[in-house]
Amino acid sequence: MKISIIASVADPAGFQIYKKIQSLLGSGWILGKDNDFSYSLTLRTERLILTDDSGIDADVILFISRHSAKEPLKCLTVHCTGNFLEAKLGGSPMTVAPAAPEWSHAMLNALFSRSPPDYRVTYEVTHHGPTDLTIPSLFVEIGSTIEEWNDPRAISAVAESVLSARPVETINLLGIGGTQYATRETEITLSTQCAFGHIIHTREIKDLTADIFYDILRKSRASGIYIDRKSLSKEEGNKLLKLTSLVSLPVFTGTELLMMRNITWDTFKKISIYCESVAPGSHAVINEIGEKSELTSFILPEDLLYEALNIDRTSVIDGFKKIPLAHLVDKDGKILAVFITHADQVERVKNELINLCVKTIIAHREVKREGDYLVIVTRHLDADKAQELGVRKGPLMRDLKDGRSVNINGREITPKMVEKVLTKKILMDSRMEQKVHE
Repeated sequence: MKISIIASVADPAGFQIYKKIQSLLGSGWILGKDNDFSYSLTLRTERLILTDDSGIDADVILFISRHSAKEPLKCLTVHCTGNFLEAKLGGSPMTVAPAAPEWSHAMLNALFSRSPPDYRVTYEVTHHGPTDLTIPSLFVEIGSTIEEWNDPRAISAVAESVLSARPVETINLLGIGGTQYATRETEITLSTQCAFGHIIHTREIKDLTADIFYDILRKSRASGIYIDRKSLSKEEGNKLLKLTSLVSLPVFTGTELLMMRNITWDTFKKISIYCESVAPGSHAVINEIGEKSELTSFILPEDLLYEALNIDRTSVIDGFKKIPLAHLVDKDGKILAVFITHADQVERVKNELINLCVKTIIAHREVKREGDYLVIVTRHLDADKAQELGVRKGPLMRDLKDGRSVNINGREITPKMVEKVLTKKILMDSRMEQKVHE
């Protein structure tokens, strides 16, 4: 793989990193080789936000640069380039450059392992040029004052990270929401194999068009979308709902992505393809499923699952997290009665799920067992029957509803005398459909 490292003489931090890399690798155009990785170093006179990739023969470009901010922060940052709306800092408006998400993942992790302890390592949102690029690229920066730009610790950390970063197979995502420093995306990348191409600041959501949204996804090579929902207003959330509904890509929460820390890209792809075959636009929430053996899907009786979810959704979902499985969620956020686990754990996982649902129902409802059925008994006040016995609407009717007896013309009316008993039968058969992932 050919890696082009580009700096500018007009950039004090970038120039210092350039010189450090030269001292590490030697001199000449092709400065060093490591297995299949070769590096070339280019020093330009123009500002990097105004440059292009003319004359560059490479698979990826790493721009080394300074980072400036209104509020000074000691930081090492990584981000892709482009302008979602106006072009205030180089490049063309509403244009983004090809991202290199697997390199962003590798670089962020390399920086994290080498950063001076008083520096913050973070993604930034996409916010400046250049845009006239055909080669995937990213910026690696030192921020954010002249003191940090000349700090030999930071310079060494960036130079060594540039030369030591080694991409792995990643789950490539588009990130949406948050502020300049993409905190949640950074946490996800440092904890999982999820990598971000472009990241969109919350303030730019309202003006996004479908065309630029498609282009951002394409140039991020995104297999999914992460939305920092807590950073959005209702209006911004509705705008994203419309945009994401136009593409057949899963939309993830941060919690769901952090659950992917123990699976490979191949496993993620298999699960994603299966989700799409079951319900287009759906995705899996993966609970520490790991990489033990072949994956198998099975279906839980819907009546049982949905009864438990309707009674105490939080407890059921918390219970899922303690079981080695993935559960499917459709594009509208509805949990499907389809689960994925390892083939050698199917029976145990089935039984744990059934027990979870049954315990949830028993904790809140009157139940009894009739053969293969769980019978849920619900008791309600029969207002018509109460009125026939002389109880009018008002305080006495409320007493009966709350389980207290009342007196009507010297006659005691008990709650049992005016109750309506409803029953619901749920099949408890554990012989569930199975489907093995190819």
